[in-house]
Amino acid sequence: MATKRQANLPTATEFQVWDKEKIRKYIPNHQALKEYITIDSTYKIKPSMIVLFDFSSEPIIGKYKSVIFDTEAGIILTTKNSRQLFNSLSQSSTLGLKYQNKLRQQLGLKRKHVFSLGNYAYFSLNGFSQLNTSWLALHQLSDFIQLAETEAQASTIKLNSTQYLFKFTSCAPHIQKRLHESITLNQELKETAINFQNELGLNQTLNDSLLTEEERLFKLQLATKPTLASLIKQVHNDDFEQYSFFMKRQTGTIWTKNDHQTCLSFTRRNNLMF
Repeated sequence: MATKRQANLPTATEFQVWDKEKIRKYIPNHQALKEYITIDSTYKIKPSMIVLFDFSSEPIIGKYKSVIFDTEAGIILTTKNSRQLFNSLSQSSTLGLKYQNKLRQQLGLKRKHVFSLGNYAYFSLNGFSQLNTSWLALHQLSDFIQLAETEAQASTIKLNSTQYLFKFTSCAPHIQKRLHESITLNQELKETAINFQNELGLNQTLNDSLLTEEERLFKLQLATKPTLASLIKQVHNDDFEQYSFFMKRQTGTIWTKNDHQTCLSFTRRNNLMF
C-alpha cells in the first residue's frame, strides 16, 4: 500500500489549481493562505520543492522574484530569481552539469532542460538560457500535458490526499518532447550512478572480515571528513595546477595564483546552469 504523502499546503478546492495570474491575485493577500506563506530569501532548492514560478520581470510586491510551492516549507516568497537558485544547486552537486552535459552529448540529446539527480530531477520550462524561467520537480509530478504551443499543465502526485494542478502559458516550443528527453537523460544518469555503486560493492552485504573489524580503524583527528564532491573539486584544482606549469614551460609566462584563480573561475561556468 502506498504511503500517503503529506504537504504543508492548503487543501481547500480553490487552492488546488494555480497559475501565475492566480498567484499574483491571491499571494500574499488572501487571508486563508497566510499560515502557509513564508518569506525566505535564503531558500535553497531541495527535494521537497514542487514547482517554482518565476516572477523576475514583474516581482511580487515589487521585490519577490520567485514563488515556490514546497511540501515541507509551504509557499515560499524569495527575492532570489530562478537562475540564482539553480546556480546554487549546480555548484553544490557532486554530479554537476559538467557530467550531465557530457552524458547528454553522448546520448545525442541537444536541448538542456533538466537538472538530474537520479531519484530527483528538476525540469525547466524554457531550458537553460539567460532568461529566468519556471521549474518543475519531476519527482513530485504524476502527469504533464502540453495544451498548446507554449502552454502546459502539470499534476502532482497525491499530496494531502489530493492532486494539485499547475498551469503555465510561456513554455518553450515542443515542451512535451523536451520532457521525454529530460526523463531519458535522468534515467541514464541514474543508471550511471548505480553502476558506480555496484563497482564499489555498495549494493552487497558485507560479510565479517578485516573490513568489518572496528577495532582496526585508525582514529582520524579531523574536524570534518572530505566529501566526494570535495575530492572531485580537488582533482579539478590539481589538473589546473598542472596546466599552469605546462603554460609556463610553453610560453615562458609565470602564472601567479591570481592568474590560476581567474582561469578556474571561467571554467567553473561549465558547472553553472547559465
